[in-house]
Amino acid sequence: MGLWGAARAIAAGFSGLLGPAAADILRLFAQDAVAFGVVFLFEAGLFLTTALMARVIMDGPRTRPHSCALVPKE
Repeated sequence: MGLWGAARAIAAGFSGLLGPAAADILRLFAQDAVAFGVVFLFEAGLFLTTALMARVIMDGPRTRPHSCALVPKE
C-alpha cells in the first residue's frame, strides 16, 4: 500500500465514522432532515476545499514566475 492508498483508506475510515456520528449528534438538536442536510453541506464544503487545493497544487509551477522546476530545461 502506497502513501496515497493509505491516505485514502484513512480518509474513508474517518468519513465512515465521523459522518454518521455528526448526524446522530445533530439529530439530538434538530429534525432528521436538517441534521443530514448540515452534515451533507459540511462534506460538500470539504470537497470544494480539497478541489481548490488540488487546483492550486496542479497549477502551481505555471502560475509562479520564479519557481524552481523539478526537471531542468535543456
